[in-house]
Amino acid sequence: MAGRDHAATAEVVAKAFGDWHARRHGREPGGEAVRWLAGDWVTGTLPGYENAVSPHRVRALLAYLDGDWLPEEPATAAAYELLPEWVRWSGEQAGVPGLLVERSVAIAERRQSDITDCPSFRFRPRPGGVP
Repeated sequence: MAGRDHAATAEVVAKAFGDWHARRHGREPGGEAVRWLAGDWVTGTLPGYENAVSPHRVRALLAYLDGDWLPEEPATAAAYELLPEWVRWSGEQAGVPGLLVERSVAIAERRQSDITDCPSFRFRPRPGGVP
């Protein structure tokens, strides 16, 4: 969507997560990790889907963290540590049933790597290119 301010959305989402984390764990997460994680989580999402959770989305974010974030950066290690709670919070915000959220948390914690929970589909365009 043209003109959408992802940075502002990420800031709002990061603040909401920090507040939730403080209520749940007695402290807000520190450092830049939350802002960076929020920025990468909301980039490319449609309005209203910022908190959508799926094993595929978590797997894609992990691949991005593995490939593009700097491993020696303290915020990178912090983001990996925060990701399971980020997924729980996002799922809670989106009203996703706990069992389904925990499937995504297992991916975030790297306890589960089986991709059968996220099948791929072959895309075949319709004649004329109209879906």
